[in-house]
Amino acid sequence: MSKNYWNTFLSLSILLSLSVVLRAQSTEFRFAVFFKDKGGINCNYSSESPLSYLSLRAIDRKFSQGIAIDSLDFPVHAEYRNQVLATSSNFKEAGLSRWLNCQLISCSDSLSINQLSQLPFVSSIECIYRGSSILKKQGKPTFSNPTLASTQEFDLNFAASGSVYGQAGIQNQMIACDYLHGSGFWGQGMLVAVLDGGFSGVQSMGAFSRAFSNGQMLGNWDFVEQDGDVYEDSQHGTYVLSCMAAWQPGAMVGTAPAASYVLFKTEHVAAETPMEEYYWVLGAEMADSLGANVLNASLGYTEYDAPFTSHSYLTLNGTTAPASRGAETAASKGLWIVNSAGNSGNKPWKYVGVPADARSIFAVGAVQADRSYAAFSSQGPSVDGRVKPELCAMGRNSTVMNAAGISTANGTSFSAPIFAGALTSFLSMHKEATPNELRQAVLKSCHQYLQPDEKLGYGIPHFGRASVLMNQQASTGLRIVPNPVQSGILRLIVEAPQADSVSITIRNSSGMEVIRENRSIGLKGPTALALNLQKKDLPSGVYWVQIQGSSGTWAEAKWVNP
Repeated sequence: MSKNYWNTFLSLSILLSLSVVLRAQSTEFRFAVFFKDKGGINCNYSSESPLSYLSLRAIDRKFSQGIAIDSLDFPVHAEYRNQVLATSSNFKEAGLSRWLNCQLISCSDSLSINQLSQLPFVSSIECIYRGSSILKKQGKPTFSNPTLASTQEFDLNFAASGSVYGQAGIQNQMIACDYLHGSGFWGQGMLVAVLDGGFSGVQSMGAFSRAFSNGQMLGNWDFVEQDGDVYEDSQHGTYVLSCMAAWQPGAMVGTAPAASYVLFKTEHVAAETPMEEYYWVLGAEMADSLGANVLNASLGYTEYDAPFTSHSYLTLNGTTAPASRGAETAASKGLWIVNSAGNSGNKPWKYVGVPADARSIFAVGAVQADRSYAAFSSQGPSVDGRVKPELCAMGRNSTVMNAAGISTANGTSFSAPIFAGALTSFLSMHKEATPNELRQAVLKSCHQYLQPDEKLGYGIPHFGRASVLMNQQASTGLRIVPNPVQSGILRLIVEAPQADSVSITIRNSSGMEVIRENRSIGLKGPTALALNLQKKDLPSGVYWVQIQGSSGTWAEAKWVNP
């Protein structure tokens, strides 16, 4: 699908002028109704009681990364939702975004939406869809709890040829995913969310039978039709999922076959409208609330069916389009976002799409089997000069699977999940590392890290090299002994790059600084530091310790206060 669509919104006045002509037809409209706040003094939620709106897994993931729970995590205010729906019997709820603080409304008479502008808590209204009716009987998604797939089921001896991968050998070995698997890390313990336009045949394919029987397929949801059936409409998501989750040794093995998965349908395959960006965000929000570690979206937005709603290169700044704002928020909440760069490299529009322009994600371009640039792969930079795509994987003649068997396909739609699955296995190998350490190790492992360009970004990652870099960071960074702390004394061993005056900062899981002390280090090399915490009265929990010298941050580490 890897579409390249970009969004400038329909104004309400334009919509109303068109609706006179369309009212007599069987037409559905969808609007995003934005609210001014989350209820103000009447807000029913608190960052101190997150279990009412986030899963325990989501809370644990944020806590372990030192990410604060804030008002962005709060659901949309229930009273606002109810008042909007009560305004007209023609209104049906078609989605909620807590990050964008809006309610998606479906209706057949667009004129009635004008009544909402009179509500004091409504800040703006945007039309995001006009077309044939697609809303089905509304339901409620349910998901199973993630389970650890047995590593024994995936513990194989790899020959140098990687024959266990079958036809997927080249694409997996190109980024050294075989190093991760050979070390026993297949993505176990990780949860991956996949956003796409449909997953036809997945539930009956032999390549996924082990994932279903092992309890790794945790659930799905169709945001567009508001039902629990994603196994329809398109096999694009099936291809994408196979790059990560397929398990058919000797024929095809994906890059994270031991991970758990949730499947989200966020695309309306019959039309290209701004609505799809909003459902991208809703998919990311649900992934976040479930505690997913990685999100793969082989989707992108630049042009829509109505030309005046399409995006332009000037807005590729990572902060303007709804999906880009959603991707940035998702990354700030601790999700690793992997998005295809797009397939416009050899077209008049040659640039990456939305949300590949977001700042804190991995936008993935495509190379061929010989590691050279695939001409269709969308290019950078972003409009503000950032490197895009960040990196590349094999996207030309990628091995994929559907219900009919193994085939090949072209597109960054497939380079993205090949990388996303390897990243998932990498995360299962380095669960204690900080997000900054992980991201830097992956980027530094790329083959042209020192000379990035507009086609390949930093280049092709090598997860074996990234793991070495992680080990180097661990051995020359900061160690806390013992951890958890004992006797109220926090003992730090830091590899000092030089004699210097340093600042030791400790932050709690909300990011708030709780301790800061200054020390002098007289010599380069391993240095022991001790902080007396006996009178600090710090509550139990996870904290982040950072040591900064005059040249910047030396090291950081997670510390558990029992």
